Order: sequence, then C-alpha cells, then structure tokens
Amino acid sequence: MIISNYLKIRLLKPAEERIMARGRAEERAQSEKRIAETRAEANRKVAEWNRRRLAAQERGEPFDEPPPDLTQP
Repeated sequence: MIISNYLKIRLLKPAEERIMARGRAEERAQSEKRIAETRAEANRKVAEWNRRRLAAQERGEPFDEPPPDLTQP
C-alpha cells in the first residue's frame, strides 16, 4: 500500500499534470488560432467595404452602405 501510494505520488501525478498542461497549451493554441482567423475575417470585411466606399467616392456617387457589423460571426 505504501509503495503504491508512493508510485502514484512520484510517477502518476507528475505524468497527469504534464498531460493536463499539454492539453491546456493545445486549447490555448486553438483559441489563439480562432481569434486570429476571426480578426483576419473582420479585417477582410472592413477592407472590402472601404474599397467599395472609396470607389463610390471616386465616381462621385453617394455611398450609404453601413460599415460591416463585426459583432456577428
């Protein structure tokens, strides 16, 4: 019994902690990737809207299209 507790404390617990830390790091990396993708998509939407706005301005046409709603996915 004492040996099994010792093995759990010395071997299994550190291994479990490493596995959990690796999982947290992977989740963090996935989250950062999703954030970067969302930012890129938002930037693309704004750039396209601005391109249309500037083109209308060059042609002297009114531009009443609202900016993209970045709160919607």
